[in-house]
Order: sequence, then C-alpha cells, then structure tokens
Amino acid sequence: MRPQAQKKLREQQSAQLEDYLTRVRRNAKKPFVVGFGIETAAQAAKIFKIADGIVVGSALLRYIADATSPEETAERAAAFWQNLRQGAYQPAH
Repeated sequence: MRPQAQKKLREQQSAQLEDYLTRVRRNAKKPFVVGFGIETAAQAAKIFKIADGIVVGSALLRYIADATSPEETAERAAAFWQNLRQGAYQPAH
C-alpha cells in the first residue's frame, strides 16, 4: 500500500474509532479506558477527550527495546511517559 493510501486509511479508522468511543461514552455507566494503537502524545490527547484513561503497552516496549542496561531501560521508559503525559494528559471528566 502506498504511503498516501496508508495515511488516508489511518485517518478514516481514527474517525471511526472516535465516533465509536463517543457512543461508548454516552452509554457507559462506569469509567472506561482505551488501549489499542496509542503511540503518540497526540493520539493519547485525542483519546483522553473521550475516555477516562489510556493503556499503552506495545509502543513503550518498542521504545525501550534497544536499551542495553536496566538504567537505560528506566531512562527510556521515563522519557516515553514524560513525553506522552506532556502532550496528552487533559482529563475530560
């Protein structure tokens, strides 16, 4: 798939996901979190506008994968979370 086609597909999926999560929010009686496909602060910020929280796993693991020591792993993990929080954390509820 060409890069332009991939970008368009991701944008369509993002819009569909946002619509779906908005419906979930309207009908949810309890807090809910979202945890699929979140890799960037911008994506996290978008989800935080609708959901009560996010779950990030695979993106963090990719970010720390090349670390060569426990200290570097911790530093990379802290940097990842700091970046995600700076751009994303805007509780809506």
